[in-house]
Amino acid sequence: MKLKQLLLIFTVAFFAVQSLFAQPSAPTELTATVGQIDMYPGVTLQWKGSDDAFKYNIYRKDAALADPGDFVMIHSGRLGSPNEYHRYVDGMVEQNHTYSYYVTAEDFNGNESGPSNMVEVTVGDVPNPENGGKISGTVTDESTGDPLEGVYVSLISVTDFVAYVSQTDANGNYTVVGAPGEYKLYFRAVQDYWPEFYDNARHFWDGTNILLNEGDELTGFDAALTPMSLPDIYSISGKVTDENGNPVEAEVHVFKVAPNFHYIHQLKGMTDADGNYSINVRDGGEYVLLCVPVSDQYLPEYYNDKQSFSEADRIEVNGADVTGIDFMLQQVPVYENGISGTVMSSGNEPIEGAMVVAFILHPDVLFPVDRYETVTDENGNYSFESMLPGQYVLLTVPGDLYLPTFYKSDGSQTMFWKDADVLDVGETTVLSGINFYCEPMPELPADGFAVINGFVNDPQNNPVPGANVYVMDQNNNVLAYSVTGPQGKFEIENLPAGQYKIVSDNFGYRSAEQDNVTADYNSAQQVNLTMQPDAPTSVGDENGIPKEFSLKQNYPNPFNPTTVISYTLAKPTDVTLKVYNVLGKEVATLVNGKQNAGRYSVNFNASNLTSGIYFYELKTNEFTQTRKMILMK
Repeated sequence: MKLKQLLLIFTVAFFAVQSLFAQPSAPTELTATVGQIDMYPGVTLQWKGSDDAFKYNIYRKDAALADPGDFVMIHSGRLGSPNEYHRYVDGMVEQNHTYSYYVTAEDFNGNESGPSNMVEVTVGDVPNPENGGKISGTVTDESTGDPLEGVYVSLISVTDFVAYVSQTDANGNYTVVGAPGEYKLYFRAVQDYWPEFYDNARHFWDGTNILLNEGDELTGFDAALTPMSLPDIYSISGKVTDENGNPVEAEVHVFKVAPNFHYIHQLKGMTDADGNYSINVRDGGEYVLLCVPVSDQYLPEYYNDKQSFSEADRIEVNGADVTGIDFMLQQVPVYENGISGTVMSSGNEPIEGAMVVAFILHPDVLFPVDRYETVTDENGNYSFESMLPGQYVLLTVPGDLYLPTFYKSDGSQTMFWKDADVLDVGETTVLSGINFYCEPMPELPADGFAVINGFVNDPQNNPVPGANVYVMDQNNNVLAYSVTGPQGKFEIENLPAGQYKIVSDNFGYRSAEQDNVTADYNSAQQVNLTMQPDAPTSVGDENGIPKEFSLKQNYPNPFNPTTVISYTLAKPTDVTLKVYNVLGKEVATLVNGKQNAGRYSVNFNASNLTSGIYFYELKTNEFTQTRKMILMK
C-alpha cells in the first residue's frame, strides 16, 4: 500500500514538474510588411498567437536569412490585436537594408517556446510598392480655396495599420502609391489647419474606406482643410466677499478644461478694493475658477462653494461675457503652520501653474474641509498656510506636459496615494522643501488615432470625480492620462493602436485597473472602472479587540450621495448611530441595538436629502462622539 502511494506521489510530482517547465507552443504564420509613417519606413510583423503565451519576444538579425550574423531580441512584452493575430511595428529600420525576424512565445512561468517561422524583408528607397495603385487629389484652404503646399497625405491601411505617405506640391496636388488593400486617407498640415480624414471626418472610424487594387489610378480625392482661427475674447467677472458681504482681497485663477480633463492653468487676476474682478478668456470652452484669498483668515474655494477642481462647476463661455461668478469665502481658525515647496521638472526646471493638493488623512478636529488646493507661481513655488492639524499626503497635477505624482521625500514618482509619504502637521508645524520632481509626458506619435474613454464609478454607480486615469503599456510605462470630470467621465485620444492597461487612482479610494484593453482605429474603446472607497467593509475584529471606543471621519467627504462611516467598540454595548441636519433634526438611524466589541462600517445613502452640512453621532453606554460631514450634490 505504501509503495502504491509513493508511486502515485512520484507520478503526480513528475507531471507537475513537466507542466511547470513545458515550453509553450511557438507562434505561426509570421509575415513582415514594409510600410511608411510620416515619411519614415517601418516593418510591421504579424503572426498567429499561441494559446499558452503570456507575452511575445521579437528577434531580429540585421541581415538576410542566408547571411552570417546573430538574432538579437528587440522587444519583449504583451502584444495584442483584434481577432487571433498579434502585431509589432519595428520603426528602427533603415532604407536599403535587409532584415530577418522570428517570434517566440513566453508563458507566465518564463518558459520560452521555439522560434516561429523566419521571415526576411528588404527596406527599399521608396516604401511605396511598384505594383500597387495610385490615389491623387488636391488639398486646399476651406475658407479661401487656395492650394496648400506641404500637407502630409497618409494612405493608412484598415487592416495592417501600415501607411504610405506623400506631400502636396506648390499647387496642392499629391499622388500617393500603396499596395493593394483597403485604406483611409488622412490629411495633416504642419500647422494652422485642423487635420481630417477623407471625407471631412475627424476620427479614423468615420473616414471613408477606399479600395485600392493593383494598377488603379484613382483621382479626385480632394480635401479642404479648415484654418485654425483665433477665437474671440470674452470676460468672466464677479465679486469676492466674506459671509457678511465685506469685500475680500483675493487672487482668482482660471483653468481651461482640456479634452482629457487635464488641469491647464490659463490666467489669474486680482480683485480691486471693492472685491470685483474681471478676467478675459477665449471663446468656445469650459473654465473652472479658483479663488485664493490673500489673507490666511479665509478658506480658498472654487466657484459655487466647491472644494475641489473635479467637483467644481464648469463655466461655459459661448459668444458672450459671463458675469455674476461670485465667491463668498468662509473664515478659518488661524494656525501658525504650513507646507511649502517647489514643483520642478525632472530636469530641475520650475513648472508654473501646477495644481498642488494636500489631502487630510486624519484631522485632529472637526472641520468642513478634507483638502487644500493651490497652484504654483512662475518660479514653481507653492505654499499652504493655517492648515487644519493632521496628517497629509500631497499630490501635484502639473497640466498636460508632465505626469502627476504624489510626494515622496526621495524625489521619486508615484501615481498611487497609498505609496505617498505622510506628512504630520501640528498647530505650529512649518514644513518647507516639500519638493516635487515631475517626469514629462511621453510624446505620442502623430499617427495615433485610437481613443479610449469611459466612466469611473463607485460600487453604487455614483461618479468618482477627480480620479487620475492612466494608460499604460504592458511594461507598466505610463503613456497618457486623464482626470475624471464631475460625471466621472474620462477620454484619452491620439493613442497608437495596441494593447494597454487602464489604471485609476483617487484619494480615499482603492485603485482599480483593467488589463488587456485593445484599442484600434475602428471605434472608440470604452472602459468603465469601479473604485471601492478605502474604508473597512466588513464587521469584526480582524486586528484584535480595539482598546478604545472611536468614531472615524466618513470617507469620502464631501460625498454624493453615499459615504462610509466606521467606528470601533472596546466592549459589548448598546449602540446608536444617527444622522442629524444643522437644525438638530434626526434624518436617519443607521444602527440601533447591542453589538460586540470590534470594528464596524456602515454605508450611508443620502440620495433623499438636500446638499448641506450634516452631523452623525455615535452613542454607547459610556461613550458619545459627533462628527460633521458634507453632502454635495
